[in-house]
Amino acid sequence: MLKTPLTALATLALATPLLALEGPAAEADVNGDGLLSWEEVTAAWPEISSDMFGTLDADADGQLNEDEVTAAMEAGTIPMTSDG
Repeated sequence: MLKTPLTALATLALATPLLALEGPAAEADVNGDGLLSWEEVTAAWPEISSDMFGTLDADADGQLNEDEVTAAMEAGTIPMTSDG
């Protein structure tokens, strides 16, 4: 009896992104995976060059995670608000 609710809970937990982007970064995360791809970044902030993206992508995995986005916002590379 307990197996089905636990399975449903585990499935929901796995389907929920582990990262929680906020503000403009969350809006830019089109696929909702908690990461920002090059395509998502340039769609939201076309002024960010591939070199800048590479600099922001500290772990060089091709996506910006929550820590990388936070660092970019604190540095002023990515605006903290939707209105720039």
